[in-house]
Amino acid sequence: MNGHEVLADVKRDEALRLIPVVLMTAFDTDEAICEAYGQHINCCVRKPSDLDEFDVAVKKIETFWLRVARPPRES
Repeated sequence: MNGHEVLADVKRDEALRLIPVVLMTAFDTDEAICEAYGQHINCCVRKPSDLDEFDVAVKKIETFWLRVARPPRES
């Protein structure tokens, strides 16, 4: 199963659908990004090649999704 198939399964699953999905990729072509957003990712981030920059990017993603963004409340 590739990442697109996993994403499709997550977004079809009622219990998982609201989990934010962040695509971190080295392939930042318009076509790849549009395809990913078409599959309902929540964010697309360019993957840094440097390990330290990668760590910084992951921490920023974590800060945003876990501390800044407000998820919908369950009804």
